[in-house]
Amino acid sequence: MPLVNQPGSKWEYGINIDWAGIVLERATGSRLNDLIQKGIIEPLGLKNVTMAPTDEMKKNLASMHQRWPGDASKAEERDHIYREPLIAETAEEKEKIFHSGGAGCFAQPSQYVQVLAALLNEGKSPKNGAQILKPETVNLMWENQIPEHPDFAREGMAAAKTEQTNPAPELYPQEGKYNRFYHSP
Repeated sequence: MPLVNQPGSKWEYGINIDWAGIVLERATGSRLNDLIQKGIIEPLGLKNVTMAPTDEMKKNLASMHQRWPGDASKAEERDHIYREPLIAETAEEKEKIFHSGGAGCFAQPSQYVQVLAALLNEGKSPKNGAQILKPETVNLMWENQIPEHPDFAREGMAAAKTEQTNPAPELYPQEGKYNRFYHSP
């Protein structure tokens, strides 16, 4: 992959989580969805969170919408960006689907927030008490991993695809806001 910028010079969303998923699959010999099911979804007691949506999940899927250049006020329905899992019918088609670590799961928001709730509760489900991560692992997630660049993630981002996204002027709250979730280096 060509570099968007020099390493260490700027923070930007990328395909790093997809690569981490590929490495995990190769190291374990298991598909990423299976690992997520066993390590996260099942312990939390969640249903219908998967990289292979059921027919019932497909019926309830929210449509994707797109804005066209020149008229940001109008959006129209478009095909889903990650559509392969939605159209795969046979076992062979489903086996060929890339399990994206960065964008592969389908879920209802009420199910997804249960994963977030466990993260905000030191890796433990507030609903059923299942511990999916150690508290010290979760604490590392909130720490700046590049202390020589404390504001990388605060720079904001331009809209990556203006027809689908909005710019984000600030991604993390500044020190003092929401102190419960912010850990300064």
